[in-house]
Amino acid sequence: CLQERHDSGAGSRVDEYKFYTSWGMVMFGENVPFSSGSVMEISRDGDVITSKMECPPFCVSPCYGRMVEVAEKVARSARTDFLRVDILVRGRCDAVFVSEVELFPASDFSQQLKDAVAARWRKGYII
Repeated sequence: CLQERHDSGAGSRVDEYKFYTSWGMVMFGENVPFSSGSVMEISRDGDVITSKMECPPFCVSPCYGRMVEVAEKVARSARTDFLRVDILVRGRCDAVFVSEVELFPASDFSQQLKDAVAARWRKGYII
């Protein structure tokens, strides 16, 4: 469920989302507020898969769909089988920026998501 954050001073705050893509499609995203570690794993459609914190204050950004589109555009342009695209969102979606791309991310995530990414990756190679 997409909800706006209920934080004071959120207009100037910058949050980070990391999107894991395979063959140009976002498999899932992570919310990493203040670059301080993953708070939740989020499906491509914006549904929370796992969460370590409560909503509010840690909720899926209302511009999550827009961030998915940006991440997929970057991943398709890179023409790679796997890519992590990190996106910063300022305030209440005042601006969205690509901050980093990683071919070999050192992030860890749930086994369920590892399996989903691996299945899509193998499908691309017709394995």
